[in-house]
Amino acid sequence: MKYFVIMSAVALLAVASHVMGDAHVGAALALAATAGAIVGVTGGSARNSTIVVITIMGVILTATAFQWQIIDWGTVFLAARIEEVSEIAAAAGAGFAIGVGGRLWRKVRWRALTPVVASAVGYGMWFFVPWTAINLEAVWYARHDGFERVVALVQKGEIAGRGDVALPSRWRGLSSGGSIAIYGDSASSVVLFYTFRGILGHASGYAYVAGDAPPTPVLLHSDIREIAPERPHWYFVSLR
Repeated sequence: MKYFVIMSAVALLAVASHVMGDAHVGAALALAATAGAIVGVTGGSARNSTIVVITIMGVILTATAFQWQIIDWGTVFLAARIEEVSEIAAAAGAGFAIGVGGRLWRKVRWRALTPVVASAVGYGMWFFVPWTAINLEAVWYARHDGFERVVALVQKGEIAGRGDVALPSRWRGLSSGGSIAIYGDSASSVVLFYTFRGILGHASGYAYVAGDAPPTPVLLHSDIREIAPERPHWYFVSLR
C-alpha cells in the first residue's frame, strides 16, 4: 500500500509536469511529491497532517498574492524563483497528503482524506483565484486618495519635472521605487504611479491623464501591453 501511494503521487505530478511542458520542473515536482509521500506514509495523524498541508498552501497563497511587493522589495529575478519554489512546495504538500491518506485509510476511512481535500482546495485557490487582479484592486483603493493629492501637487507645480521624478518622502510609498513618471504638457499631461518596475522598460501602474483620451505609447514613451480604465482620467497600464 505504501509503495502504491508513493507511485500514485509521482504519477500525479508527472502528469502535471507534462501539462506544464517543462521536463526539469517536472522532475523537481516528481521528486518533491515522492519525498512528501514518503514522509506522509511514515507517521502523523490526519489532523496534524491537515494543519501541515494548510500551512504549506497558506504560505504559497500569501507569496502568490503579494509576489509583486516581494519582488519590489528584492529584485525582478525573484519572480521566477517564487513560482518555482511554490510549485515544488505544493508538490511536496500534495505528495504528503496522498501518503497520509493512503496510510490512514484503513484506520479512519474518510477522515484520512482531509489532508488531500485541504491540498486540493489550496491548489484550486492557487490556480483559479485572480490574485494579481485582487492585489492591484487593493492597491488602487488603498492609494487612490494619495494619487489624487500628488496629481494636484503636480498641477500646482509643487512637484515639478519631466520623465522620472522623485516623490517627496511623505508620498514615496505610493509608487514603486519612490518616484513617478510625468509626461506631456499641461493640456495632455500624464502622471504614472508605478505598481511594478522591472528591467528593459517593463513596468505597470496607474496613470492619470489630464485629457479625455486614454494614454498612448507616444505619450508614455513606451509600448502599451495592457490598458484598462479605472475611473474618469485614470487607467491601469502595463508597459512593454
